[in-house]
Amino acid sequence: MMVCLRIFISIAPLFLSNICLAMSVDEILKGVSSFISSQEKAFDSYTARVRTEMAIGDEEEKETIFARGSVSFKRPDEFVQKIDEVKGTIKKEDAQAMIESPMRPFEIYEVFKEGHRFEYAGEEGDFYLLKVFPKKGYKDGVKGKIGINREDFAICLVDLETPSINLGVYSVKVKMKERFFKIEGFWVPEEIVLESKMRMLIKKIESKTIWSFSDYQFGSPLPK
Repeated sequence: MMVCLRIFISIAPLFLSNICLAMSVDEILKGVSSFISSQEKAFDSYTARVRTEMAIGDEEEKETIFARGSVSFKRPDEFVQKIDEVKGTIKKEDAQAMIESPMRPFEIYEVFKEGHRFEYAGEEGDFYLLKVFPKKGYKDGVKGKIGINREDFAICLVDLETPSINLGVYSVKVKMKERFFKIEGFWVPEEIVLESKMRMLIKKIESKTIWSFSDYQFGSPLPK
């Protein structure tokens, strides 16, 4: 009996800390859910300037493309990117399709709505860090880390990747990093970095695209 009691006493702190940790994750996710609801109803439109740099090619040769332009968003789902200037060997009309922003506003929020589980990974500066994993059997899942602002539970940092997707004669794997900043009370993308690796038969093609956003202007707040 005494042996069992001593064993329980020795493992109790670890057991209790795991319970507290799980509760902390639940509280963080609850805060994120509240933040998402508030942001999705915060304004009806915005515009921003965007600078895009894209490098694409195989192991022997890569091409770099620079573009400047603007993006505009209007609810419920109108998202347009306009290119004003392109530098590189690509035509302006072709650049439009190649460098459009990879994520419509709030698409990252879908990670929190289905198909994923989360683990607490500590703190870094003003952020809670959560590890993200796809739930078993969820084919569209991603994995990585997400940084959550400790003050208002805003999504501030994203570092995610997809599993290798095999599509017959070629396969592709994608990594995405996203950094947000707060302006006029709204959290919006400041930079998105998207890297992809594609294998087509014996040929490998890699690309890296960086979108940098600035000069945000917001439309009227939505009525409550």
